Amino acid sequence: MKSLVLFITLLFLSISHADEKIQKSYRPYTYGLTMDDNQTEARIIGFGLDAKYSYKLYDEIVFNVQAGLQLESGSNNSLNLKEYEPNQEINLSEGTLDLKFSFLEIKTGAISQSYLDSPLLAGDAVFLGIREKITFGQDINIYFSSQQSIPYNQTLNRRSGGIEEGTPTFFYHEAGLILSSSNNYFEIKGGLYKFNNLSSEVANQSRYMGNSITGTGSLSRFVYDFEGTNVSTNMELGKNNIVGLNIYGQYLFNDQAPDTSNSGFLLRGLLIYEDFEFGGEIFENGANTSPGYYNSKKYGHNAREGQSVIFNINRIKKIWKLRTRYAILNSKESSNLLVSDGQLFTLVFQRNFGDF
Repeated sequence: MKSLVLFITLLFLSISHADEKIQKSYRPYTYGLTMDDNQTEARIIGFGLDAKYSYKLYDEIVFNVQAGLQLESGSNNSLNLKEYEPNQEINLSEGTLDLKFSFLEIKTGAISQSYLDSPLLAGDAVFLGIREKITFGQDINIYFSSQQSIPYNQTLNRRSGGIEEGTPTFFYHEAGLILSSSNNYFEIKGGLYKFNNLSSEVANQSRYMGNSITGTGSLSRFVYDFEGTNVSTNMELGKNNIVGLNIYGQYLFNDQAPDTSNSGFLLRGLLIYEDFEFGGEIFENGANTSPGYYNSKKYGHNAREGQSVIFNINRIKKIWKLRTRYAILNSKESSNLLVSDGQLFTLVFQRNFGDF
């Protein structure tokens, strides 16, 4: 109840408060999702409302909050996992205090891992911690950043009844290069990651997501540690033209796991024509590249490979957006009876008020 009051207050402020120090936006959306494999059969229809609120305390100090309300109905017949269970929940997507001094930026609080652009590693989970970033240049931009955090998955924590054992940690250090012009954009970045002290409950849940686990219940443990290299790149060509192209790639490698299960990749290509986007993805994620509990379910977590087809309309009657994706998820390990072939379809219809 307190979370609902907080969200409504945030939304009211974002709509009604007028101040040059404040930036606010919100977006209502409806969505549908179907998931089918040997372990899960889910059908979900939902309504969501996201709000962003930014307040500039000083030129160098900014407070940012993004939260969302989701109301879902449908069915979920799952043998092991509750991640597709229809729910009514409030999610904190980000809540940070940002300090900017010349070329130095410090972000502290609940940090969305979407900035990594690495769904096979951490998805869009929110980790509590601090991030430091040093940037040089403008059109040619070179940056170095480091994050020290406590990993957390709000949705799964709630649906699993809470994951409260111990204090896990996640460290990430990266360097990146950005080349930008009015019509083209190119970014490449590489980082080193490490997870520590992951709990038995996280391990127990992750066994159903493809990771190699020893023991059961409170004795569950990851067989391999997670410490390795992550590289991603994003390229946009003709982004302000009638016809454009977007190419994205990610490569993930865990130094601590055997070669048969320690790497993953994702490649996406989108052809853009006016307000339409059409393309697809190919992806593969080994069983032990990253903890399944924290990476993206859109790609089947771990021990999966597959393809997807994407079709988006970025402007319908000038104000609405439509996003659709159909993915085929294949098991990489026939001996793992907890992971099987499946299909995932998502459709989202949304309207943005402000910048999202």
